[in-house]
Amino acid sequence: MGLVLSGCKFLWVVKTKIIDKEEDESLEEILGHDLMQRIKSSNNGLVVRERVSQWEILRHKAVGGFMSHCGWNSVVESALYGVPLLAWPQQLGWGEDVVLKGEEIGDKIKDLMASESLKSEAARISQEARKAVGVDGSCGDTLKKLLLSWKKAE
Repeated sequence: MGLVLSGCKFLWVVKTKIIDKEEDESLEEILGHDLMQRIKSSNNGLVVRERVSQWEILRHKAVGGFMSHCGWNSVVESALYGVPLLAWPQQLGWGEDVVLKGEEIGDKIKDLMASESLKSEAARISQEARKAVGVDGSCGDTLKKLLLSWKKAE
């Protein structure tokens, strides 16, 4: 509901609890009839169940923010492509279980999309990430040091 209430354009990739498994449930069965109708009538959202290439979406210039469960790939790809991230961890162990209201989520999405400072910081992080994985970047240096240490240990 928060995505709809934000008033922002969105793509929502819905995954069920069993990843990489085809299931027969429709989006309406998963999200409910009322929410699907609100999404359709808002004309702001697209909801899909099929697999998408997350990095291709994140690198698109039209993407202004990313609401994520904060898995490793999501965080790394968001950083690499300079997309501000709204973290919403779904795994146990990240703290207390808290139920957020749709209005709260909508407000946070609006804040994220309007924040020039977050956009600037995301762009800076992207530059640093690209340097790190580029030629002579710190990632390559670290990998070389690790391989040398393994070779010495033999």
